Amino acid sequence: MSLLWLPNVYEERSASLIAHCMRLQLTTGEKQYEESVHHVRQKRKPLYLIFVIRTKRFAYCSVPKVATKTVLGSVTYAHLRELREHLSSNRSNVDFTRVPPEKLIHIRAVSRILGKHSIFIGNTTKSPTVIDLIDSLLSLLRLDGINVKPFPPSFDIWHFYETSVFPYINLEFLSNASRLLSSPFTRAIFVRHPFERLAAAYTEKIATLEKDRIRSESYYNQMRQSICLQYFKFNGFLDLSEKNRLCENIIPSFQHFIASFLQNHIILGDIDPHWQPYSSLCSVCNLRYNLIGKYETFDKDYPYFLKLLNLSDWDSQRRRGSTHRTNKDYKQLYVNLPDEMICRLRNLYSDDLQIFNYRLEDYIDRPMLKCSSDSLKK
Repeated sequence: MSLLWLPNVYEERSASLIAHCMRLQLTTGEKQYEESVHHVRQKRKPLYLIFVIRTKRFAYCSVPKVATKTVLGSVTYAHLRELREHLSSNRSNVDFTRVPPEKLIHIRAVSRILGKHSIFIGNTTKSPTVIDLIDSLLSLLRLDGINVKPFPPSFDIWHFYETSVFPYINLEFLSNASRLLSSPFTRAIFVRHPFERLAAAYTEKIATLEKDRIRSESYYNQMRQSICLQYFKFNGFLDLSEKNRLCENIIPSFQHFIASFLQNHIILGDIDPHWQPYSSLCSVCNLRYNLIGKYETFDKDYPYFLKLLNLSDWDSQRRRGSTHRTNKDYKQLYVNLPDEMICRLRNLYSDDLQIFNYRLEDYIDRPMLKCSSDSLKK
């Protein structure tokens, strides 16, 4: 299908976002829409999720569980390519001119991360230079981008960002933050039906035992065990150590997971980013995204995303981290949730649903929901 129709689609999606944010300002008195990028930087919460490709005037907010590994691989490649072009042109890029090459990328951290996955750059007697490292990473990512799969299954692109090895891709280091809201800048985000995203996050982070993970995730393993201890009915009189041992192999139900996170995360900003509303996580009313891709139309949106980054050598069909679960699989998780819980979820994700034109009925097949007044409080 031609890409020519897509900009009109994005204009409509962006217009919907802006209209909703203006209505929100009028009804609540909040000044979200008028707040600046400086305010976003001061909040700091979403900074590590916003990636900036300066030479392309392009920013991307990475929403967990919305094809993140696929999209972030191409964004990382675009950033490394702009660094390589800068170093090859005698530091002619105004954004990087005053930055020493060794500050553009943390060589030891990258080498250590790759080494853990048996990927080694250069020879063992000499440390790689910045250019050596960038060239090698570009080669690896390029192969990954055309589905050759140079990385082992245990490798996650997030490894690079957990230790900030590419500092100048971060919004925090953009010298003039107001440029982000200028008309030439593309501000991109990919979204997904919030109920499907929540179910996908539960499936990956909570409903997977530690022994079954490709890579260890002790934080979510502890969370899973904590939910088990809170809700599982144990037989007999067991001490805490025995309960902990049993919980190592118990997967909490979706209902218990929802009950736990609704109970324990009252403040919106304290919710885990995998199930925090992306309208909050990516400050959509502040940053006014003008390229809104959807998980449901990813096969159409992602090629256009790559086109704007000028990544013609990247396979738009390449997917990383796909679980092969279906929409039907995720819907099934909601069948037995009580009305009150559905009402609270609908209220929590109301901005996500309204701004991005998602319908509750697409996931919840109930003619009438009985909601208490408490469930309507955010």
